[in-house]
Amino acid sequence: MRKFLLLVTGVLLLAGASVAWSAAGGDGPRQDRLAGGGIFGPGCTDSATPFCIPAARSFSIDAASNPEGGGAYGTYFSGRNGGGTFLTGRITCLAVDGDTAVAGGYIVGAAAGAPDVFFIYMQDRGTAGSAVGDRASANFIDLSTAPDLPAGFPRECPPVDNDAFGLGYFTLTGGDVQITDAK
Repeated sequence: MRKFLLLVTGVLLLAGASVAWSAAGGDGPRQDRLAGGGIFGPGCTDSATPFCIPAARSFSIDAASNPEGGGAYGTYFSGRNGGGTFLTGRITCLAVDGDTAVAGGYIVGAAAGAPDVFFIYMQDRGTAGSAVGDRASANFIDLSTAPDLPAGFPRECPPVDNDAFGLGYFTLTGGDVQITDAK
């Protein structure tokens, strides 16, 4: 009986410690995050120099980095609705400022001589289902040898505050984007 009582007491102590540890919150590193998915288009961006697409596009993204943008990792997928995957990307940079973020990296499986670098801008403008839709830019693709890539690429992204290279944003017609600025 004494062994049974000790065993039950030990199990209860472990269970209590486990609950206390998990309730204390995560002590993991703070991270900037960009995650979500959605649909935009057909239509044009909201800039003075609009960029227009004739068909709806869908995307999904999951990106993270430290609060200074270092150590970025994640994946990005973009496609034409009903037309398969258009771009699959491995994220190497992430810049977050408030509710706006830009992620970039390498296009997975790009053929030699074809564009092999991408950037995507997003804005989190409210909670899922709110009247104000989140926004996403067009996919910006380039060659990794292009002279106008941001200094420090692939670890450094372009500035967040350039209105998606001046071409603006599409409002999502479905989906949600969540941006976490750890600063």
